Order: sequence, then structure tokens, then C-alpha cells
Amino acid sequence: MGTNNPPLSPEDVERFGPNPLTRFRTNLASVEERITLACARAGRDRASVRLLPVTKTVPAQILRYAFEVGISTFGENKIQEAMSKCEALHDLAIDWSIVCTEAVVAAVEIGGRQLAVACFCTGSADVAAPIQARLFPLRNLRPAAASFAHVPWSLA
Repeated sequence: MGTNNPPLSPEDVERFGPNPLTRFRTNLASVEERITLACARAGRDRASVRLLPVTKTVPAQILRYAFEVGISTFGENKIQEAMSKCEALHDLAIDWSIVCTEAVVAAVEIGGRQLAVACFCTGSADVAAPIQARLFPLRNLRPAAASFAHVPWSLA
């Protein structure tokens, strides 16, 4: 395991196993394979799809393992949680995004870093277009996949 990773608590071991690094590596490979296959079925270029893992309920110390396997962009749905995690992981080059369910667009600065507020719109392309134009650094809103039918728009 990485040298910057703190010892695991019993709760961490229960949730993430005795070796979170291996678990993240295995899970990431599986997700990447599923994304690649979905892109092939949809006729989309794999480079046009971004993975944005949402860190809800995952402790900052566990996110170090995810970073170690190559995940460097994370989403969080609560600004307070993002602030706490951003501060705890300030030594890592992580890009943070705030994911919300309201049609609110703002940029939040935490620890000298600007976080994008990425919004899942509940309206049509007419609603998404002005939001898309203002998002930083996430730029594209597209109709969500069938598995996300309850959320009409998602980030591409």
C-alpha cells in the first residue's frame, strides 16, 4: 500500500476490505471495461466519456487509495463534505466537482482551488444549455443512460 495511506480502522476494513488499493484497482478496471463496452454499443468515442466517482460517505483517507490507482477527479454532493475532503487531501492533485440536484450553477473556492458545481438538470436541453455554458471545468451535459432514468441529464 502507499506510503501516505494511514492505517485502516476496523470500520474501513469492514467497508473496503483489508486492501482497499487492490479493491479500487479491480473495481476501476471493471468500470472502465463497462464504459468501453457501452461506448462501443452506442457508437461513441471512449474519449468522449468521463468517469466522475462521487465520494459520498467515503472517508478522505480511503480516497487516497483511489487516487493511487489513477482516479484524480472526484465529485461530492455536499459542499461541507467537499471542503473537509479537499483540506484532508490537499497534498494530492485532485480535481473536485460539486454535484447537485438543483439548477444552481456556482463556483466554490476551497483551499485555493476552484471547484466546479455540476448540476443535473430536471428540465430539457433548453434548461441545460445555459448551465452548460457556465460550467467550469465540466463542459458537456448529455441525456443520461437508461440506468440513470431518474436523472434526465448527466455529465458526459
